[in-house]
Amino acid sequence: MPLILLVILAFFLTTVSAQTQSVTLFSEPAFDGWVLGNSVRGESVNSIGKLRVGLAATSAYRSFISFDVSSLAGSVPTSAILFLFLSNSTSNKAVIVDVVDYGSVLDISDMHTPAIASEIGRISLGSPGSKSLDVTAAVALVLSQRSNRLQLRLRTEGEFTGTEDFINEFEPGESAATVAPRVQIQFTRRVFQTIIPHFGDGPVPGAGRLRSTLLISNAGTASAEANVKFTAPDGTPAQVPTTQGTGSQFVISVPAESSRTLLTLGSATTRTEGWVLVETNEPVAAAILYQFFDNAENLVTEAGVGSARKGTRFAVPAKKEGLLDTGVAVANPRSTAAQVVLTLRTLAGATLLTKEITLGPNQQNAFFIFELAAGGFASFDGTLLIVSSAEVVVTSLRTVMGLPSSSLPVE
Repeated sequence: MPLILLVILAFFLTTVSAQTQSVTLFSEPAFDGWVLGNSVRGESVNSIGKLRVGLAATSAYRSFISFDVSSLAGSVPTSAILFLFLSNSTSNKAVIVDVVDYGSVLDISDMHTPAIASEIGRISLGSPGSKSLDVTAAVALVLSQRSNRLQLRLRTEGEFTGTEDFINEFEPGESAATVAPRVQIQFTRRVFQTIIPHFGDGPVPGAGRLRSTLLISNAGTASAEANVKFTAPDGTPAQVPTTQGTGSQFVISVPAESSRTLLTLGSATTRTEGWVLVETNEPVAAAILYQFFDNAENLVTEAGVGSARKGTRFAVPAKKEGLLDTGVAVANPRSTAAQVVLTLRTLAGATLLTKEITLGPNQQNAFFIFELAAGGFASFDGTLLIVSSAEVVVTSLRTVMGLPSSSLPVE
């Protein structure tokens, strides 16, 4: 495939999938503690040592624990279990758990701060040891409110009506991991995939250099994390020099209502080509801009290409005449092989040739129309029909002397 075609073959396609993951979150000791108070107001606060829940004379202890759930933004919890370790118990009264929001500082006013969700569950005490409670709904609630923290209040049933003192103590966040408050969460995360079937970077001997610029735009109200992966035509990771260093994978943070770019440098001594996968946790728009510079570093031409679809059948307008040609790229982003049949048909509907190619997992093929015939051909005007055994992505551009002239519809 002529080198300069690498400048132009690209488009993006966004699909959505769900990945199941799990994580254990430990409470934040700096945010945890207990408040002692009566039925009207808090009287004192403590953020060091064991978490107390119970009754002392006419006052009650209520404990508070906080978990950082910011890493779960955009995900859907399928299971969340709270684990507490009861180290000292003087009562069998159940502990009631509320969802609250007491911010970054625990103070006496949090004794009676309104609950976001009251009594999401009860923990039976009994003998000391590990206690658990299903808090899936609580995690889902705070994530739906785009909160960065899950904060819980622990209180005892009938805490202001008893006449006998009792204090139950749970291990705090600064304790060993085996007994510290923690939440074990299983969740699914939406993954938005944008596939760019072709990129090019590096020297064009005797002519200049190719560079590619990936553009990602986020029109949403939440920040997006983009994981960008460059893959070579044979399906292996492609090492690409960029403004973020040389590698095959890069992470780009795209703030809400903003955009970011990743530029390849064209500085390698050998050409790099392949396709690009962009995975994000929020829906974004993406495109790629290709630039060709001559040996004096003058910009000769550039072209950007927009969105297209994934499928198993495509029809591409195809023309070869003099210096004008049609470039096509086909990429298989799947984990299984795809058998692709390429058929050139004239405007009258006659079949000129048929060729079959195999694209293995994560492989890609890019070509000019005239390259499909063993000996090439001087001219052609018609359609390239692409039929695949599995979903692939396809893009096409019209070129003049290998440089971009205009994009072509892929239907």
